[in-house]
Amino acid sequence: MFNILNYKFIKKAAKIILYILTSALVLVIALLFALQFKSVQTFISQRVATYLSNELNTKIKIEGVYFKPFSSLVLEKVLIEDLEHDTLLYADELRADLNLQGIRNREISIEQLTLSKTSVYLKKQLDSTSNLTFLIRYFSSPKKEKSPNSFVINLTKLSLRDVNFKYRNLLKKGEVDGINFNDIHVNHLNGDITDIDLERHIAKGHIKNLYLKEKSGFELKKLNVLLTVDSNRMEFNRLQAVTNRSNIGDYLRFDYKDISDFSNFIDSVDVLGVLKNARINSKDIAYFAPSVNITKFDVSLNGRVKGKVGNFGGKNMLIKTGKTTYLKGDVNIIGLSAIDETIFDLDIEQLSSNYADLGPIIKGFSGRNNIKLPKFIETLGYFNYAGKIRGKYYEFQLKGSLKSSVGMLGAELAINLKNNYTYKGELITDNFHIGKLFQNKDLGDVSFSSRVDGHGTSIEELNADIDASIKYLEYKGYRYSGLSMNGNVGNRLIQGDFTIKDKNLIIDANGSINLQKDLPLITVQALIEKIDLRETGLFKDSLTVQGDLNAKFQGNDLNNIIGAINLKGLVLRKPSYTTSIDSLVLEAKWIAEQRVISVKSDIADVTMNGEIDLNAFPAYFKSIAKRYIP
Repeated sequence: MFNILNYKFIKKAAKIILYILTSALVLVIALLFALQFKSVQTFISQRVATYLSNELNTKIKIEGVYFKPFSSLVLEKVLIEDLEHDTLLYADELRADLNLQGIRNREISIEQLTLSKTSVYLKKQLDSTSNLTFLIRYFSSPKKEKSPNSFVINLTKLSLRDVNFKYRNLLKKGEVDGINFNDIHVNHLNGDITDIDLERHIAKGHIKNLYLKEKSGFELKKLNVLLTVDSNRMEFNRLQAVTNRSNIGDYLRFDYKDISDFSNFIDSVDVLGVLKNARINSKDIAYFAPSVNITKFDVSLNGRVKGKVGNFGGKNMLIKTGKTTYLKGDVNIIGLSAIDETIFDLDIEQLSSNYADLGPIIKGFSGRNNIKLPKFIETLGYFNYAGKIRGKYYEFQLKGSLKSSVGMLGAELAINLKNNYTYKGELITDNFHIGKLFQNKDLGDVSFSSRVDGHGTSIEELNADIDASIKYLEYKGYRYSGLSMNGNVGNRLIQGDFTIKDKNLIIDANGSINLQKDLPLITVQALIEKIDLRETGLFKDSLTVQGDLNAKFQGNDLNNIIGAINLKGLVLRKPSYTTSIDSLVLEAKWIAEQRVISVKSDIADVTMNGEIDLNAFPAYFKSIAKRYIP
C-alpha cells in the first residue's frame, strides 16, 4: 500500500512540477514575445523613468523605446532635467548597437552608441557643485572592490550627430573676447570616436572627422586625432586639425593643473607640439588668448615647440610668412600676452625677406600701422640674414651678417625702431655698394669696419658718432684705400678727423662737410703728404701736390667752387719738373654777378674774371712757373 501511495504522490508531484515548469516557460515565452513590441518596451521604460523621477525629485522622460534582443536599443526623445528643472540632457534619439556574446562572462559590448540631435547643458553652481552632482551621488556607491558578479560594459564607438553642448560656471561672471571657458556653447558637434578607453583615462579615443562651432565664432572644421584626456594632460597624436584660418599637425600636448587653467590658457597651460606643415593665424590664437588680437600674422610652421603660449621656444623651426619671408632656426618668445613687452630670442640660421614683405609683417606682429622701415632697406632687394636677434619687436640687439644685392654687411647693434631709429654698435662691410644704398651715382663699393652710435637712417635724419676704419671706398670711379674717420654725421653735416693712406693720396685732416644746401660747404685743415690729381681723377694733367691746406669753400666741382683755399709749403710735381711755392691762396667769389678768381703767391698774383675752366689751370700755372722760376 505504501508503495502505491508513494508512487501516486510522486506522480502527482511530478505533474505539479511539470505544470509549474510549463507555466513558467509559457510565461517567459509570452514575456519575451511581449517585449518585442515597442509599446510594451516603451510602457516599461516610462514606468522606470517615472520611478527615477520620483526618486531624484526631477523630471526624466522617455517617449519611445525599442529593444531588439541581442542586437540594439533605441531611446527616443529622452529628457533629463536637473534639480532646478532646467534641461540637463535632451536627445532626439539614442541608439546603442549591442553585442551580447560575452554576457555569460558578465560582459556587455556596445559596438556603437549614436547620439542624434542631442543637447547637454552643464552648470557649475554657486556652491561649487555641478547640476550633474545629484545623479553622480545617486548612482554612486561607496568605494569598494568590484564584485566578481559585476558587469563590464565596453563602448567601442561613439557617433555624434548634431550635438549641442553648453557649460556655464555661475561662479564667474562677465564677458570676455574669444572663447569664454566659463560660458561655452558648442553647436553642431558631429563626428565619430573609436577605440574608446574610459577605464585607464578620463577619456581616450580615436576621433575622426569631428566638427564643431563655438558661439565665439571659433570653428573646428575637421579634427582627426588619437586623443587622450587625463586630469592634468591632453595629448593629441596623429593630429590633423583644421580651424577657421589655421591647420595643425602632427602632435600636440597640453599640460595643466586642472581644466580651469584653460580660462587663462596663454599663461597657465604648457604646450608641447611637433608641427609638420602647420599654419597658424593670429585670429585663431586670439580665440584662446584674446590679448593676441591686436596682432596680425599668418605663418606656416615646421619644427618642435615647447612652453606656454606666453613663453615658449621652438627648435629647428622653419617659418614662412608673407609672400617671400622665410626663417630657419631656433625661436624663443617670452611674454606674448603683452606684445609691447614680448621678448623675442631668435638664433637664426637663415632669414630671407625684402622690404615689401617685411613692412607689413612688422606692422602685423606689433599691431602698429605707424611703424615705417628705413627706406634704404628697399634698395637691398631680397636679403638673407644669419645670426642672433634678441629683444622686443621695436627694441632689440642683433649680431650677424646680412647679404643682399648691394653686398655683405656684418652687424652687432642695439636698435630701437620707436625712438627715431636709434642704434649703437659695430658694422662691418665687404664689397658693399654704398652708392646704390643711398642712390648716389658718385659713390661705389666700400669695405669698412666702424663703431657707430646714433639715430636716423636718411641723410636728413641721420645723426651719429662714427669711428670707422675704411679698407677702401670708391668715389667717382677711383678706389681710395686706407681711410679712417673719427667724427659725427648729423643734421646733414659731416665733421671730424680724417686720414687717408692711399698710394695716390696721403692726407691727415680734420674739418667738416656741410650738406645742408644744394652745394656742399667744405671746411678743412690738412697735412697733404701726397695727392696725385690725375690718378685720383681730379685733373686731366699729370700733377702731384704736397703741402699744408687750410680751406673753406662751397661747391662740388672745380668750376663752381666759391671760397678760399690757402696752401703753404706747396710742392707741385710734374713728370719733367718740380715747383715749390711758400704760399698760395686761391680765392673764388662772385662780384656783380660775375665769378672772380684770384691767385696770390710768392711767385705771382693773378686775377681772372668771367667764364674760367679751372681744369686748364695746371697748364696755365705751368706757363707762369716757367716764366718766373729759373
